[in-house]
Amino acid sequence: MTLLTKKHFVFFVLKATSELDFFVPLIWGIKKRDWDVDVQVIYLSFNKDNILRETQFYSSTLKQLGVREYDLSDILRPAFAILKPLIRRWNRTSLWDTPNTLGGKFQRIFWKIGKKICELFIDLKGHLDCLNPSIVFFPIRSFSAPGVDQFLSYAYEKKKPVVLFPHGTFGSTGFQSLYFGKEEGLPEFCYYWYPFPLEETIDRYPQFHERIQFSSYPGNDASWIDFLKTQHSKQGEHLRVLFVIRKFGRSENAAQTDSTLTADEFKKTLSAVVQAMKQAQAQLVIKPHPQNNYEAVKEIMKEFDYDDWIITYEPIYAESLQADIVLSFGSTTVTIPSLQGKPVILFNDSIAQEFLEWEGSRKVFEGLVYQLNDIYEFQTTFIEVCCLVRDPELLCVYQEKALTYFRNYYSAAAINNCLAFLDKMGERF
Repeated sequence: MTLLTKKHFVFFVLKATSELDFFVPLIWGIKKRDWDVDVQVIYLSFNKDNILRETQFYSSTLKQLGVREYDLSDILRPAFAILKPLIRRWNRTSLWDTPNTLGGKFQRIFWKIGKKICELFIDLKGHLDCLNPSIVFFPIRSFSAPGVDQFLSYAYEKKKPVVLFPHGTFGSTGFQSLYFGKEEGLPEFCYYWYPFPLEETIDRYPQFHERIQFSSYPGNDASWIDFLKTQHSKQGEHLRVLFVIRKFGRSENAAQTDSTLTADEFKKTLSAVVQAMKQAQAQLVIKPHPQNNYEAVKEIMKEFDYDDWIITYEPIYAESLQADIVLSFGSTTVTIPSLQGKPVILFNDSIAQEFLEWEGSRKVFEGLVYQLNDIYEFQTTFIEVCCLVRDPELLCVYQEKALTYFRNYYSAAAINNCLAFLDKMGERF
């Protein structure tokens, strides 16, 4: 490796576990190499649990890899260190889990105000100065988390290489608007990695073409998938169905905005799914979106006369390999179980329609054999897929076709692609 002596990589988490989905497989790949690299993960939150919630996968995997995790309560200025237990306790609950009540609204307002105040207590810039990172990895999304201003100040002052990475396997549009803080474009020390080859960002920003790089998606790397199969596999004969859901409105007529389903659309789909699970005597595993209110999902499930279900806090990596069948609303995660060999049934809901507006994401969905435009077709389709998973020969044919199709878009050597880029950065810096 060109990154010669001891180096330090820092990965930031701003908002959601989808950011970890991109870089945890990459860190795994880095640690497999003989690179002398120390890795840290910093959550721009005063308690990482309000991002991770109850998931064990990420922290367990990072711990096994010798990676240290920090949140902002770990880097308080010495004068405020005594407040750490109080700050962590106050920030332990996810903002998305606050109730949809007047009290919940006030709680969210006070939380935002308190976050601004607590931001004065941290010394992220000093922490980075001490660490002296060789390369920083930062999600390319809203720059609104606490500590971001200190990070931007450090980045512009030190000009260490910064890799801006995505949080999905593909986007709903053909390009990513490139911003670093409030400024559009890529400063000379920044790189943008994109996961999907049909993305047109490089055509929109030709002046940055040398620093806009096709990384592919590390979570779809063949070696990572093989590793996951040694850690997670289907247990027992009981039919297990994973349902990847989306954020939905909290009232029946809530307008769908920002890739949000209406409550009515969500409940109609869920009702059809539950009915099919009962008839098939299957277990339903519900995997919420990072922005879902988990308690709201549980309350809706109580409306159905059905007990063989669980709600999981674990990521798609930990759950899909333990399932026989995967159901999904419109989501970028569909490529992950598809490349793991799991049959996927896609509901062509309002969110899926957003994705279909761009030809590139249409190409992804075209690889899914089972797509439903009408929820009343679900029962028949589900029975067909149940027959598929019970026939090893038919399932093998399905898996080979899915693998061939999706490998046209997602490299089996995605992690090596990323490592090659890092090698070149080592040469430049």
